[in-house]
Amino acid sequence: MRLRAFVPWFLVGFVLMALARSVGLLPQAALDPITSLGTFLLAAGMFGLGLDIRVSTLFPLPLAVVGLSAISTGIALVVPLCLLLLL
Repeated sequence: MRLRAFVPWFLVGFVLMALARSVGLLPQAALDPITSLGTFLLAAGMFGLGLDIRVSTLFPLPLAVVGLSAISTGIALVVPLCLLLLL
């Protein structure tokens, strides 16, 4: 049987990264950016899960539509963050 049938790939990645952190393969300076990236990706995943987004449904869309969506989402994230930091 294939590994995919038993263990999800995100779990394999999680275990590998936990081992890398425990063994000390990651430099101390890289831990904060990695933690921030992990938090962002978790939030993005939960957002996509909540909207019931399937990656396979995005492929028929033209690349320009996907790019425009990504840019507008980035603007919608950055503008409020900048306004909050200014307060």
